[in-house]
Amino acid sequence: MTVLGIMAVGFILNQLRLQDDSVKAPCLSAWQRLMTAEASSASLDLAHIKEAGEWVHESVQQRMPHEPAASSSVWVKFQIPSFEARHPMILMNRLYAQSIRIYLADQLVYESIRDHSFDTNNVLLPIKQEDMGQTLYMWLDSPKKQIGLSEGVLFGEDSQLRELLDENIESVIIGSSFVFIAITMLCCSVFLLRTQAASSWLLLTAIVFLVGILFISYSSYTHVHYEKYGYLLTCFFDLALFAILPAVTYFFEKIIGPGYKASIRIWRYIQVGYSLFACVFLIIDRSNPDVYFGIYYFISVTAIGLMATVQFLLLSLSTLFYARKGNRDARIFAFGALLLASSVIGDMANFYMTSGNYELMLWRWGISFFVISLIVIMGRRLADYYEQIINYSKEVELYNNQLQRSDKLEVISELAASIAHEVRNPLQVTRGFLQLLSQKVTEQEKEFMNLAISELDRAADIITDFLTFAKPQMDNFATLHVQHELKQIEGIVIPLARLNGSEVELTIPQHLYIRGNSSKFKQVLINLIKNSIEAMPKPGKIDIWAYEAHQRVSIHIRDTGEGMDASEVARLGEPYFSTKTKGTGLGLMVTFRIIEVMQGTIHFESEKGKGTEVVLTFPALADSA
Repeated sequence: MTVLGIMAVGFILNQLRLQDDSVKAPCLSAWQRLMTAEASSASLDLAHIKEAGEWVHESVQQRMPHEPAASSSVWVKFQIPSFEARHPMILMNRLYAQSIRIYLADQLVYESIRDHSFDTNNVLLPIKQEDMGQTLYMWLDSPKKQIGLSEGVLFGEDSQLRELLDENIESVIIGSSFVFIAITMLCCSVFLLRTQAASSWLLLTAIVFLVGILFISYSSYTHVHYEKYGYLLTCFFDLALFAILPAVTYFFEKIIGPGYKASIRIWRYIQVGYSLFACVFLIIDRSNPDVYFGIYYFISVTAIGLMATVQFLLLSLSTLFYARKGNRDARIFAFGALLLASSVIGDMANFYMTSGNYELMLWRWGISFFVISLIVIMGRRLADYYEQIINYSKEVELYNNQLQRSDKLEVISELAASIAHEVRNPLQVTRGFLQLLSQKVTEQEKEFMNLAISELDRAADIITDFLTFAKPQMDNFATLHVQHELKQIEGIVIPLARLNGSEVELTIPQHLYIRGNSSKFKQVLINLIKNSIEAMPKPGKIDIWAYEAHQRVSIHIRDTGEGMDASEVARLGEPYFSTKTKGTGLGLMVTFRIIEVMQGTIHFESEKGKGTEVVLTFPALADSA
């Protein structure tokens, strides 16, 4: 957003300044042109050129000339008008040529011979008062097809024209902003080195940095003020261009996907190979530019442009492919790519509508929006990673709790088994003697005897639960017909439900089969249904139904009782925890243990004041329909 703000402010101020300066500065919009052959002593002979009669009139409204196939240089001449200025200057903006020589009063007053391919020039030429009214001759040479003046020639005060000369500084500011953002991202990457997002973050950092280099190295402001570094600037631009295309493809592959039949990955391999080849040829061209310039120009401009077009089409199709599958990152990428494409199309439309007299500027907005879309995608990915970390932390915490619970249960089971065996026999002997004594006592004493026997029976039941928990004794596994088992359980629990004024409704399909111990399976369900009945202080209803899904049989038990809050549900199955006044919690402990041995699961859903639903799942047998 900072980059966009800088671009918007810079663009508005620049347009206002241009409108204001265009009124103050005199402008020459017509001149004469003479096409010549390649640079030779004849073509550079000013006296010979003055006598030539093939001069053609040209103006800003006409399309900028493209050199004929047999020509590589152009002569331009115009008469300097009279104007008022203490320090008169001439400004020729967007002058396309690699070699420039300017003559005034038969004297060479300006010369620029570039050894690199950047051919956009902004020439600021100081003149004297006595030079007004004289004819200026300018020789331009370029191996490219585009050569000559694309804008009018401005005349005015030194300070006034220097402001116009700096009109492209916003490109440098924007590029510097991208470079600063990339450096900041690189510093932040230290905190991501051991995360899954590290490689994607570094890749995005490289893309942002390369975009900044493209902005800076392709700005005419940079080439005007640092002309002696023009060779390095063009090298930086070419290298950044060779690197950014496969980098964007690789980012798409890592964040969104490899494309249909790995088409994105294959194209990335092709791009990397071509970029390496182009880098090697860059070195060859720089060693002998006069020989290899044409070939290198095709490799670095024409071919790379075709590859960028193919890349855009391939990424667009892959984006649609993933967007149809509901990939939100693909939709964001498509939005950024659409803005980039729209800006490029807008620039090209304006360029051709104005016959080439248009400075491409919308592409800066398009690239900025595109980079922002990549940053948004990366931000979403980091948010997803953070959410995964939170979920993993919760799972680890749950696992630790289950591990602690398992350790506690193991200790309890060992203790329960040893105690139960030692205590059960004395209890049985005591119960037997109490029964014998009860036959020889009075009625009141017999009532006390029966109460003592009842308490001994309750103690024996608790010990039995301990033994069942310690060793469920699930040796007798058999195929259980779920409907048949639940019908028997229904006959057992219905009388208890009716005593409470409640009803039980059973809905079980015919062909549901599981494997387990029949008596233990009944013990589990009777215990759960009994808990549901006891949880209803007033007459209610218990629904029991079952079904098969994903090769597992699910049994649901839902009541309309008091219900539990989340903290109570979380503690179910803990030793000695019970929601009943006289409960010990051992029944649910045994239930959990039996279900675990039968390779099943149990899940509680409850809401205070509305009731509880228990969901049991067991592996379905192969013959279960």
